[in-house]
Amino acid sequence: MLKTLCKKYTLLSDADIALLHNIAGTMQYTAALTNADVFLDCICKDGDRCIVVAEAKPPNGSLYERSVLGEWAELEKEPAVFTVFKTAVAARDIRAVTQENKSVRQVVVPIHNPQGDVIGVLIQEKDVSDSISQARK
Repeated sequence: MLKTLCKKYTLLSDADIALLHNIAGTMQYTAALTNADVFLDCICKDGDRCIVVAEAKPPNGSLYERSVLGEWAELEKEPAVFTVFKTAVAARDIRAVTQENKSVRQVVVPIHNPQGDVIGVLIQEKDVSDSISQARK
């Protein structure tokens, strides 16, 4: 699925897609290790959207009720994703809103190819909706 989505929606080379495929193969371990949902997003051909090309859910249960593979990341809801693509600098503990309108805390790190270009971002998400509700009370 990753290769299909990348070919259809991005300008990535075959070598870049192969690198992302290798990284995607380790994402389930990261999700289990951190007990968080993990995603790999790529910038689309138009440069204005990002698409989820891989996902991994923690074994204790995901904060997502369904798969978001192939869905768009929106600038208004996930500003860190777009910022990391532009700056190539990791962003940590940034609040975002999921495709299912849940509040999460994100860690977003850039993925570079051998030429130094940012070809994707790896995103770790943890649910913070309970802590937001407690803070409001």
